[in-house]
Amino acid sequence: MLSGLSGFNRFCRMLLLVLLGTLPAVAQSKTLVIGADLWCPYNCTPGSSHPGYVVEVARAVFEPLGIKVVYRNIPWQRAKRMLEKGTLQGLIAATPANIADLKVAPVFPRESVGRMHNSFYTLASSHWQFAKAPSLDDIRLGVVDGYDYGPHVQPYITRWKGSERVLAITGTHAVARLQTLMRMGRVDVILEDDDVFRYTAGQLGFEDYRKAGAVTAPQAMDNLFIAFSPVDPKAADYAKMLSQGVQRLRRSGELARILKRYGLTDWK
Repeated sequence: MLSGLSGFNRFCRMLLLVLLGTLPAVAQSKTLVIGADLWCPYNCTPGSSHPGYVVEVARAVFEPLGIKVVYRNIPWQRAKRMLEKGTLQGLIAATPANIADLKVAPVFPRESVGRMHNSFYTLASSHWQFAKAPSLDDIRLGVVDGYDYGPHVQPYITRWKGSERVLAITGTHAVARLQTLMRMGRVDVILEDDDVFRYTAGQLGFEDYRKAGAVTAPQAMDNLFIAFSPVDPKAADYAKMLSQGVQRLRRSGELARILKRYGLTDWK
């Protein structure tokens, strides 16, 4: 009798292992760690009531599938290296251009999670206006180090970064610091995404600014994604799940409800 029970127990254990083996790999993973530098309203303060709409979208996609999304605020350049090593599984607001310096390309979903529109901003008292790259010669430009600002402006930034012409800063509150520096007269112009600049200015109570021109770039370059680590064996699964999930949220109206919390509308 004991021998029979022992055999039955072994059979049950074997059956459980077989069943577990048939589950998708991602279903067995309980945590997905995503992150980037503070870039509100895309990704904001972790643990707050408004962690960023991309964070909320990721949670709405993955958590019903049993995958907990952990969001971390990490300086942009460090976040890219962590993605490359696999210590960060997903990089928020990635584009093929702004991670082109990585040795191995991350896995991109088909569906984007936003679209950026980069513009130049000055103090309201300024009369400077962007025309073409040569118009940057007479001003001190503030940017975030490691970002890609498009083919018309990026070569200028790359050439003059570290000089008096271009101040490229790092850190988790880079845009807020740039706005503070502009108010102090340390930089004349800031190049930044429209939604990010305005949202950050609102948080700081900064109203004394004006838009001084925009950067034109191919639409494909403006699409923002959550890129998944190239060393993560589940990266392709995560990318597929995110694409399907964003489509589902868009159809159900949940995406519009999330965006409304940040004063935004669908980018498509």
